[in-house]
Formats: sequence, structure tokens, C-alpha cells
Amino acid sequence: MECEELAAERCPCILAETAECTYCTLLRGEAVCGCDWQGRCALERWQWRDECDAGSRAAGTVVAVRPLAGATSLVIRGDDELASAPAGTTVKFRLPFPGSREIGAVLLRSYPSGLVYLLSFDPCPADPLLGLTVKTACAGNAFAGHETLAAAADRQIVILAAAPLADLLAPLAAGLRSRGSRVTFASAVGRPADDAILFAVGRENEIKRMATALPPSFRGKIVTWVTGG
Repeated sequence: MECEELAAERCPCILAETAECTYCTLLRGEAVCGCDWQGRCALERWQWRDECDAGSRAAGTVVAVRPLAGATSLVIRGDDELASAPAGTTVKFRLPFPGSREIGAVLLRSYPSGLVYLLSFDPCPADPLLGLTVKTACAGNAFAGHETLAAAADRQIVILAAAPLADLLAPLAAGLRSRGSRVTFASAVGRPADDAILFAVGRENEIKRMATALPPSFRGKIVTWVTGG
């Protein structure tokens, strides 16, 4: 196992804070260390940094920005409202630059550390945002039926979305799996379990086609996200 960040000053990276480190099993919450020791313990370094940085990041601090295909992901330290908001919450913020317009994003996952993962289809500059603070405001929820996803645990969930949109939803799927649900992706309706939760994402006409393709025996719940992309 190798990690290009392991020997760098930026280790541990944001994946440690979101419990998704690909190197350290302990940072992922597992009980046994499974690393191949390379002279630097990511867990010890994280614990040391966590003690030094405790409380130093203000709400709204941008801790990670990643350009994606047609979108941008942002990891932000949430305030009390944002950190406890359900997936699908629409978030508005303005970039801290003169003349910047308002940016819209959708919350896909919250982490126990108070971080939130936002997906924006608006252009966002990556490097200039890191470490800056933005003032966020929650403005409703983009998922019709978001309460179903918020309460889902130990359920079968099928995410119906075509690529490349499906690739952007991995953080949402990971959050649902963390609550014991079995999450799969599909580009078209197959034969889901009669009591499964279907999360259909796409244009309005695409979602309508998905709904009409469901078998008559389906008695599960449907959550939808109508996107413009």
C-alpha cells in the first residue's frame, strides 16, 4: 500500500478528517492497525495536529476544494445549522472576493467532525478558496422526499443516475452506507426489491421515464433530485 501524501507535510490530509484515509485503518475507524509501517504514523500525527488545531477553524472555513467534471466539491467546516442539516440541503454562499456572485451548492454528506461535503455546479476557483471563510445560508432542500434518506438505516437503496452525474454522488452513497444501508448505482430501472428506496437523479423527463419503468409490484419509496445537468 502506498500514499503520495504519507511522507509530506500535508499528511494527514482531508481524508483523515472525513474517516476515508486510504492508508490508515485506525483513521477509518477500524480496531486494528493494518498499515505497512513507513516511518511515520498517520494516526499519531493526526492526533497531534487535532490537539493543536482544536477549535481553530471557524465555521465556514473551506478545508478542501476539488474540481470535478462539470462541478466542484467543497469540504467546509459547518456552523451548527449546516453541520446538522440533512443531505440535499441547498446551501448558498458568496465567494470572499470583490464583485463575487452568489454560489449555490447541495449538501451530500455530513461528518462527525462537523465538516460537510458540498457539491456545486457553479464555477468555483479552487486554490484561492482554501483556508478562507465563507458565510453559508441553508435555503431549503433539493431532494423531494429528503426525509426518507435522512431516516434510512439498514435499507436497500438504489441510486438511479447516469454517468457522469452518478460519479458525483459517491459521497452521498458513502454516508448512506455508514448507517448500514446497502447502496447500489444503476443507470436504468431494473428489478429493485419491492421495499427498496429509489433515489432518482436527473432531468425531469428522465425521472419520469424511471418512474414509469418501475414494476407494478414496487411498494418502496422514491426520492428525486431534479437537476439541470
